[in-house]
This record gives sequence, C-alpha cells and structure tokens, in this order.
Amino acid sequence: MSEIDEITQMLCQSAGDFVAAHNDLNLQRQDLGQPLLIDRERWRAMAELGWLGLSIPERMGGSGMGVKVAAPLCEVLGRHLFAPPYIAAALQPAAVIAAMDTGVAHTLAEGLASGEDLFCLAWQEAGDPLGLALPVASVDNNRLNGHKVFVSALEEDSILLVYAQRAGQPVVVAIDASNDGISIKRFATAHGSSSEVQFDNALLREGEPLLSGAAASDALHEALASSRVAVSAQLAGIARACLEQTVDYVNQRVQFGRPIGSFQSVKHRCVDLRIGVEMAEASWREAAEQLAAAGGAAQPAVYAAKARCSDIA
Repeated sequence: MSEIDEITQMLCQSAGDFVAAHNDLNLQRQDLGQPLLIDRERWRAMAELGWLGLSIPERMGGSGMGVKVAAPLCEVLGRHLFAPPYIAAALQPAAVIAAMDTGVAHTLAEGLASGEDLFCLAWQEAGDPLGLALPVASVDNNRLNGHKVFVSALEEDSILLVYAQRAGQPVVVAIDASNDGISIKRFATAHGSSSEVQFDNALLREGEPLLSGAAASDALHEALASSRVAVSAQLAGIARACLEQTVDYVNQRVQFGRPIGSFQSVKHRCVDLRIGVEMAEASWREAAEQLAAAGGAAQPAVYAAKARCSDIA
C-alpha cells in the first residue's frame, strides 16, 4: 500500500467516526423546506481535521492532497448523508485559489483552511449551463455587474469567487457577500441552499481581478472537474449506503414464512444493484486517477463517472 493510500484510509476511517458523532438526520428532515445554512462550529471542527485544506497547495499552508484524497472523503460523506456543503464551500474555492500565486492568495487560502472565512464559487449563468462560454457578467472600473445562478453555499458573510469578464477576457474576482451592490435570492435544495445573485456595481474585494485570461478559465475548469469527481464519489457513497440498508431489510422482512431476501427475483435485483454500485465506484476512482495525472485530458473519464454515479444513485 502506498503512502497516499494509507493516508486516505486513515482519513476515511476518522471521517466515518466524526460524521457518526456529528450528523443529525432528524434535524435535516425537519428543515428540508428551508435553506440549510452552515453549522459554523461543525465547519471549524472539519477545518481542525484538515478537511478544508486538503486541496490547498502546501506552499499556501494546505496539505496539497487534491482530488485523489478528497474524493474518497466525499464518498464517506455521501454514505452518511452529511449535510455541510464540503464540495461547494471547500473543494471548488480551493481549486481556484490554488491557481493564484500572490500574497492575497495565501491570505485567502489561510482563511479557507482554518474555517474562519467562508467561500463559494459563482460561475454559472442561465444561458450557459456548462460554464464554457465567456461570461456575460463583466468588470469595469473595478466594479462588477451581472447575474449568477445556482450559487451553492452562499452565506451572508461569504467571499464569492466570481467568474466574469473584463474587456473580453475571462477573470476571477472576489466579492464580499455583504457588499451593497449585491442582491441575493436564496432557496432550499436537498443538500443545503442555492442562490441567484445580482451584481450592480459591486466593488471588487481586492480592487483587481485575482486571475485573468487563460489562468482564470483554466482555474474554473479545474475546479469544476475536481468537484464533478467529488460529487460522483458522494453519489456512489449514497448508493452504497442505500444498497447496504436494502440488503439488511430484505434479510429481515418476512413474507410467506421466510425472508424476502431469499426470493430469487429480489436476489437478482440486489445483485444488479451491487454490480452497478461497484462499477460506479470504479468509474470515479478512475476519473480521480486520470485527473490527477492528466488534468484537462481526463474530462471524458470525469463526465463518464458523473453520468454513471448519478444513474446508480
């Protein structure tokens, strides 16, 4: 077993223990109709465990483990239906911050890894669901105008990393959610909250874009690719937990004097589901390996993993 595999195994074991002690599914069920905000005490505990800094480079104070370690952690979170938006508020911002090489980047990375600052990535616009085109949201005179949709894990004191354009070139800028030039419409989702955000002459947090040109678009695509692998792992974790609970149930539920798990039709269905789960797990692991080794060339494997894991979940 390699060193990275040993680290991953220990991380996942400790994650399982932590989640079992800190997850309240009954509370989540009660709040399904309301946007679920981040539990700050639990978020700081996750920071102390090193989870928030997994994808932050070592030069910025993180562990630099990347998606090969973060994705197995997300599978554990999926198995336990753990609510905090780890992917949206930690992995995606970390991938963007990792592309920077300034003093500001180090400050942002420190705030993210410590759990003291909350981040979210605002990239999607209604006319471009994949985020591949030049965004309409634009920066002029260090002020941002535009509209973003499906912004996950946005809180009142978050720092938004916004994908926009300036003079026809892509940029990433930082905006405080408390900015007077921002209006937010928040709504509930199965995993917490999502928001529509309108920017009206919102002043940039740092005065200048954090990334510009190809560096900005490359950082966005890296963030989306790594988060898709992480989401795939989370979906596979959900599927694995559902299968295990189903097998337990059919071995206990008695009909016609015997457990329904002994019926051939039920056996076949469970076998089919197990094969589907194991293929899903193999797909996201392969995508994580390819992404770590080949970057953008791994996109076909990433999309395949997302499709397969979504289907089985």
